[in-house]
Amino acid sequence: GRQKEKSSLLTQVIHQPLAVVYHQEGSTLGTDSSKAKQLLMNTNRRIFHKKWAAELRARHCAKYVPMSIAYRGRLGPKILWVDDIVPELDHDSGSIRTMAILKILLDEGYDVTYQPSASRAVEYVLATQFVGVDVLPAWTPDQWLQSSKGACPYDALVVARRYVYENWRHQLLKACSGIPLIYDTVDLHFLRESRDHLTKTHATNPDFSFDSLQVGAAAVDRRHRDALSSQCEPPAVDNIAKFLDALPEGSPLRHNRDIELDIIRSAAITVVVSADEVRLLKHYVPGAGHEERAAVGINALFRNAAKIFVISNIHEPELSFPSCDGRSGILFVGNFNHPPNQQAVKYLLTEILPAVLRRLTPKLRSSFVVNIVGANIVPWELQQLFDTLARHVVFHGWLSNEHLRLLHHKVKLVVAPLLSGAGVKGKVNQAMKYGVPVVATPVAVEGMHLHNGTECLVGDGPEGFAVQLLTLYTDCALWHRLVAGGFGNIRQYFSPKVAKVQILKALTDVGAGSRGSSQRHFCE
Repeated sequence: GRQKEKSSLLTQVIHQPLAVVYHQEGSTLGTDSSKAKQLLMNTNRRIFHKKWAAELRARHCAKYVPMSIAYRGRLGPKILWVDDIVPELDHDSGSIRTMAILKILLDEGYDVTYQPSASRAVEYVLATQFVGVDVLPAWTPDQWLQSSKGACPYDALVVARRYVYENWRHQLLKACSGIPLIYDTVDLHFLRESRDHLTKTHATNPDFSFDSLQVGAAAVDRRHRDALSSQCEPPAVDNIAKFLDALPEGSPLRHNRDIELDIIRSAAITVVVSADEVRLLKHYVPGAGHEERAAVGINALFRNAAKIFVISNIHEPELSFPSCDGRSGILFVGNFNHPPNQQAVKYLLTEILPAVLRRLTPKLRSSFVVNIVGANIVPWELQQLFDTLARHVVFHGWLSNEHLRLLHHKVKLVVAPLLSGAGVKGKVNQAMKYGVPVVATPVAVEGMHLHNGTECLVGDGPEGFAVQLLTLYTDCALWHRLVAGGFGNIRQYFSPKVAKVQILKALTDVGAGSRGSSQRHFCE
């Protein structure tokens, strides 16, 4: 019975990514160098090599191979992921998406190494290591190149964000010639920068319109002019291209656009987060989209075509949540390092909130609170607004994921009054994941397959936004319909299952798409 019990305990292998094994040379035999003990060690060495010969041939590296490569003993396809920092799940939406992608890769048998460009708090490094990712030190590109000693054991390279790609491209291509280089935009930087510029231009010059740009021989039509109406909504992605094309050569916005387009044309694959961004890229890169272009050489300079894949935000709905009754107040979530979030909070407090308070009954007005959550330093202008409006505004600062989840369960709705930005908005996904309906501006729901009145409410301008907010705030039947619609949206477009399909398609496209597809020994 005891022998059976003992053997049953040996049938499971526990993987602890943070475990450290210490070896003290000669400790079991002491330091005695007698011939008998040395003979015993040599005998045991031969027995060990005989028993594990096949595994050692497959997994043992030569002495010249860097330790950072030699100790990665798994034989799955190898991915090097290069980004600014390791994921910080309680700070920003991009980190949540990155971590979800990393977990999918690991689940599919990939061996993932993460190269951050800047160091962060050790708890975030440990959290990334704990899921099974090998995290390298925060090296510069030249330091990484030197540490690699000419070895490149990877089947694919992923570089996130335009400025990171610019910094790392030459060193990666030098060390890993012939290895596919994938560009993950996170969001299209030139789209976000252009919108920010146009929104600021409108703020300082309300009479600004697209008429003055004279794209080609004719002014942009009324649809384009209306994009910067008195409601301060930024132009749709279809109009950004026309705006940029009208700028003089060498202007900063056009220069940044050209840098990003050059990256997209040169990358083996480009990843964006929405079909709207694919549509914008098709203006510049005819044939953009993986389904429309035949395979061509890896990392060639594609002047007339590019492979674009959509891998959006990734979330799982939490189906257990408090109902509409008993909730109060609204919530905005956003990292204050991100200018569009600063802009949105100012818009919320100076234009939308007054319109809401004017319409509330005295009873509702007395208890109405705007909860604001966000990491990093708050600009002085916003801090003054928080103090001035303290009766109706509570600034929480940074919250842990658990405390943020609990706050979502207390508020009646989440607001996303963004006036600029790009990509898919994690604050909207997050609210729907937690079972909280959303009132948003058009730009906040761009590319998210959301429909006004079905999965969310969309408000134009401060007055229109206030009306939509109050409609939802006082109608629990509508509240429950939008929650159900939000869950459906997450499942259909933003689930891990949907993301996995696109991730594997993209990697298959560059020859690294299946478990065990790597044909090279991992020491190479």
